[in-house]
Amino acid sequence: MSRNPPVVKEALKVKGATTTLPVSAQVSKEVFTPKWVRTTQKNLNSFHFQMGGDHALCCVTHLNEFVPSCESAPNKEVKQLRRNIDPDIPKSKAATSRCDMTLEDHMVHPVCRAHACVMIHKGKVVCKSYPGMRPADRHLTASTGKSPVEPFLPS
Repeated sequence: MSRNPPVVKEALKVKGATTTLPVSAQVSKEVFTPKWVRTTQKNLNSFHFQMGGDHALCCVTHLNEFVPSCESAPNKEVKQLRRNIDPDIPKSKAATSRCDMTLEDHMVHPVCRAHACVMIHKGKVVCKSYPGMRPADRHLTASTGKSPVEPFLPS
C-alpha cells in the first residue's frame, strides 16, 4: 500500500514532478533545452517545486523564468574570500535518515540532490563543492541565505 495521499499520487503523475535526473544534469545544455523549459513553465506549480523533482531542479537556477522575481545587485567591489581548504571536512560522517554518510557522498548522492555547499570559518573558505552548478550560475538561496547575514543583524 502506498503511503502517499491521493493528491500526491496525482501530482506525481505529471512529467517532471519526480526525481529522474541527477543534479549534475543542471549543468548540461542537452537536458534543459528551450522545449524542456517551456514544458516546465507550463507544468510547474508550488507543490511540484516543493517536492524537489526535475521541475524544481530546472527552476532553482532559472527562477526569473518561472516567477516574477528580482535579483539583488552585488556590491561593485568584490572581495575574494581567502581559502584554507580542509581535506578532512568532506570525509566527515553524519547520520541521515537513510544511512551514515560522508559530506562528500551526500553531495553526489542522487536522492540528496545537493547543488552546492560552501563552508566558511573565520573568514576563509574551508570546504566547497558544486556538483550541480557552473561557476557563473545563480541559485535560489531561500532560507539558506539567512545564515550569512543573521549574525550581522541588530538584536
